[in-house]
Amino acid sequence: MNARKVAVVTVAASVLGALSCVIRTEHKIEAHVVLDIRHVAQQATDIESVVAGEKPLSAVEKAPAAGAGKPRSALEREPAGRPFLAALLDPAAPACAAQTYPTALTPELKAIVQRRQARFDDVEKYKNMGCIGEKNDAYLAYRPCADCDKSPALKSKVEALIKGENDDRKAMYKEVARQNKVPESEMAKIQAIWAETFRAKSKPGQWIQAPSEAAELAKFEKSELGQKLKKEGPIKPGEWRKAPR
Repeated sequence: MNARKVAVVTVAASVLGALSCVIRTEHKIEAHVVLDIRHVAQQATDIESVVAGEKPLSAVEKAPAAGAGKPRSALEREPAGRPFLAALLDPAAPACAAQTYPTALTPELKAIVQRRQARFDDVEKYKNMGCIGEKNDAYLAYRPCADCDKSPALKSKVEALIKGENDDRKAMYKEVARQNKVPESEMAKIQAIWAETFRAKSKPGQWIQAPSEAAELAKFEKSELGQKLKKEGPIKPGEWRKAPR
């Protein structure tokens, strides 16, 4: 009788422990999002270094870690035919196992990177001319410039270049979010990270837009670039400034 009670108590404890793990996972979803966002920061640095020709494409064509082929939420149902209770008590499935996410450059991202590489020199040329600026939402914007004011044809060319780049950037952000299991509601964070990367890589004299959101602006003001700009005058939310020397 005592042995039977011990067995029942042990099974019950195992079930409760496993269930508590599943329940706690709900509260860890946001933590996964934070980790993904941190991973995106490294992706942004790597990808933009490749686009700029500072690194070879192979530098970001890393293979996924073993077992990281397909991210799977701990809240997903068990495969058909496998009882839920059996899954909870399976000693081969560690409780609350940390989820892994792919790090390889997907075919979609590779194609985007290659298209952006092809137009990079032109984008930089018109940035240096003052005709293109980096917005705080990680997209390009047309800036009035003397050369384009004199030539409608040149202005149309620059605007077409901006559209092509922005279309690829939009597709890139969506693919990065999909790859890292970042929900659509977090897209603004991905763009904020990329915008920070673009600002940091801006060359002296190029137009950049300061963050509009208070927390992002405060973070920018503490950066090396932000410190230099503050020496020239206070940084207002969303204002356009030229990158200092």
